[in-house]
Amino acid sequence: MREGTQKTTEFKYLLERKALRIMRRYYKEQFEKMFKYKNKMKEISRQEFMTMVQKFAKVEFNPFPHSEQLTEGKWEDIYLNLAIVILCDRYNKPEPVVKEFDFTLIRNVLNKYNTKNLTSFMRPLGNAFLYAHFFLSKGLVLSKS
Repeated sequence: MREGTQKTTEFKYLLERKALRIMRRYYKEQFEKMFKYKNKMKEISRQEFMTMVQKFAKVEFNPFPHSEQLTEGKWEDIYLNLAIVILCDRYNKPEPVVKEFDFTLIRNVLNKYNTKNLTSFMRPLGNAFLYAHFFLSKGLVLSKS
Protein backbone atom coordinates (compact mmCIF):
# COMPACT_ATOMS: atom_id res chain seq x y z
CA MET A 1 0.00 0.00 0.00
CA ARG A 2 1.30 3.46 -0.86
CA GLU A 3 2.12 5.84 1.94
CA GLY A 4 -0.84 8.09 2.69
CA THR A 5 -3.46 5.67 1.43
CA GLN A 6 -5.82 3.87 3.71
CA LYS A 7 -7.76 0.65 3.35
CA THR A 8 -11.50 1.05 3.77
CA THR A 9 -11.40 -1.67 6.42
CA GLU A 10 -9.04 0.20 8.73
CA PHE A 11 -10.54 1.07 12.11
CA LYS A 12 -9.83 4.83 12.01
CA TYR A 13 -11.46 5.16 8.59
CA LEU A 14 -14.54 3.23 9.68
CA LEU A 15 -14.79 5.14 12.96
CA GLU A 16 -14.64 8.56 11.28
CA ARG A 17 -17.24 7.58 8.68
CA LYS A 18 -19.54 6.08 11.31
CA ALA A 19 -19.19 9.16 13.54
CA LEU A 20 -20.37 11.43 10.71
CA ARG A 21 -23.35 9.19 10.03
CA ILE A 22 -24.27 9.09 13.72
CA MET A 23 -23.95 12.89 13.87
CA ARG A 24 -26.37 13.28 10.96
CA ARG A 25 -28.85 10.87 12.55
CA TYR A 26 -28.58 12.56 15.94
CA TYR A 27 -29.37 16.08 14.64
CA LYS A 28 -32.16 14.78 12.42
CA GLU A 29 -33.82 12.80 15.22
CA GLN A 30 -33.55 15.61 17.77
CA PHE A 31 -35.00 18.09 15.28
CA GLU A 32 -37.86 15.70 14.47
CA LYS A 33 -38.64 15.29 18.19
CA MET A 34 -38.91 19.04 18.57
CA PHE A 35 -40.90 19.90 15.43
CA LYS A 36 -42.54 16.79 13.92
CA TYR A 37 -41.85 18.38 10.54
CA LYS A 38 -41.81 15.44 8.11
CA ASN A 39 -45.53 15.42 7.29
CA LYS A 40 -45.46 19.17 6.54
CA MET A 41 -42.46 19.24 4.19
CA LYS A 42 -44.45 20.08 1.05
CA GLU A 43 -45.84 23.20 2.72
CA ILE A 44 -42.74 24.51 4.51
CA SER A 45 -40.83 27.40 2.94
CA ARG A 46 -37.11 27.88 3.36
CA GLN A 47 -37.72 30.83 5.69
CA GLU A 48 -40.05 28.77 7.92
CA PHE A 49 -37.60 25.89 8.01
CA MET A 50 -34.68 28.16 8.87
CA THR A 51 -36.75 29.68 11.70
CA MET A 52 -37.27 26.17 13.08
CA VAL A 53 -33.54 25.46 12.71
CA GLN A 54 -32.68 28.62 14.67
CA LYS A 55 -35.07 27.64 17.48
CA PHE A 56 -33.61 24.15 17.55
CA ALA A 57 -30.04 25.50 17.60
CA LYS A 58 -30.80 27.80 20.53
CA VAL A 59 -31.91 24.76 22.55
CA GLU A 60 -29.25 22.34 21.28
CA PHE A 61 -26.26 24.68 21.63
CA ASN A 62 -27.28 26.40 24.87
CA PRO A 63 -25.18 26.89 26.84
CA PHE A 64 -22.27 26.90 24.44
CA PRO A 65 -18.94 28.09 25.83
CA HIS A 66 -17.60 31.19 24.10
CA SER A 67 -20.72 31.57 21.94
CA GLU A 68 -20.44 35.34 22.34
CA GLN A 69 -17.29 35.15 20.21
CA LEU A 70 -19.32 33.99 17.20
CA THR A 71 -20.65 36.78 15.01
CA GLU A 72 -24.17 36.75 13.64
CA GLY A 73 -22.74 35.81 10.23
CA LYS A 74 -21.02 32.77 11.71
CA TRP A 75 -24.24 31.72 13.44
CA GLU A 76 -26.01 32.03 10.07
CA ASP A 77 -23.40 29.63 8.62
CA ILE A 78 -24.05 27.21 11.46
CA TYR A 79 -27.83 27.40 10.93
CA LEU A 80 -27.44 26.81 7.20
CA ASN A 81 -25.17 23.81 7.67
CA LEU A 82 -27.44 22.42 10.36
CA ALA A 83 -30.42 22.67 7.99
CA ILE A 84 -28.45 20.83 5.31
CA VAL A 85 -27.44 18.06 7.73
CA ILE A 86 -31.03 17.65 8.92
CA LEU A 87 -32.44 17.51 5.39
CA CYS A 88 -29.63 15.63 3.64
CA ASP A 89 -31.49 12.33 3.34
CA ARG A 90 -34.37 14.16 1.61
CA TYR A 91 -32.11 15.58 -1.13
CA ASN A 92 -34.02 13.88 -3.95
CA LYS A 93 -37.56 14.54 -2.68
CA PRO A 94 -39.84 16.84 -4.68
CA GLU A 95 -40.26 19.28 -1.81
CA PRO A 96 -39.80 23.01 -2.45
CA VAL A 97 -37.61 23.64 0.63
CA VAL A 98 -35.21 20.82 -0.27
CA LYS A 99 -34.50 22.28 -3.71
CA GLU A 100 -33.09 25.43 -2.09
CA PHE A 101 -30.11 23.70 -0.43
CA ASP A 102 -26.84 22.32 -1.78
CA PHE A 103 -26.26 18.85 -0.32
CA THR A 104 -23.01 18.15 -2.17
CA LEU A 105 -20.60 18.32 0.78
CA ILE A 106 -22.66 16.20 3.18
CA ARG A 107 -23.68 13.66 0.53
CA ASN A 108 -20.06 13.28 -0.61
CA VAL A 109 -18.69 12.72 2.88
CA LEU A 110 -21.44 10.25 3.82
CA ASN A 111 -21.47 8.27 0.59
CA LYS A 112 -17.96 8.64 -0.86
CA TYR A 113 -15.92 8.98 2.30
CA ASN A 114 -12.29 9.87 1.72
CA THR A 115 -9.83 12.44 3.01
CA LYS A 116 -10.64 14.92 0.23
CA ASN A 117 -14.39 14.83 0.95
CA LEU A 118 -13.82 14.96 4.72
CA THR A 119 -11.57 18.01 4.33
CA SER A 120 -14.12 19.70 2.05
CA PHE A 121 -16.93 18.96 4.52
CA MET A 122 -15.00 20.30 7.52
CA ARG A 123 -13.78 23.48 5.79
CA PRO A 124 -16.96 25.54 6.38
CA LEU A 125 -17.16 26.72 9.98
CA GLY A 126 -20.73 25.49 10.33
CA ASN A 127 -19.89 21.88 9.53
CA ALA A 128 -16.80 21.83 11.75
CA PHE A 129 -18.86 23.37 14.58
CA LEU A 130 -21.65 20.80 14.21
CA TYR A 131 -19.24 17.89 14.23
CA ALA A 132 -17.22 19.20 17.19
CA HIS A 133 -20.34 20.00 19.22
CA PHE A 134 -21.86 16.60 18.51
CA PHE A 135 -18.72 14.66 19.28
CA LEU A 136 -17.79 16.55 22.44
CA SER A 137 -21.27 16.73 23.93
CA LYS A 138 -23.12 13.71 22.56
CA GLY A 139 -20.84 11.48 20.53
CA LEU A 140 -18.77 10.24 23.43
CA VAL A 141 -21.91 9.32 25.36
CA LEU A 142 -23.60 7.66 22.36
CA SER A 143 -20.48 5.64 21.52
CA LYS A 144 -20.51 4.06 25.00
CA SER A 145 -24.10 2.85 24.78
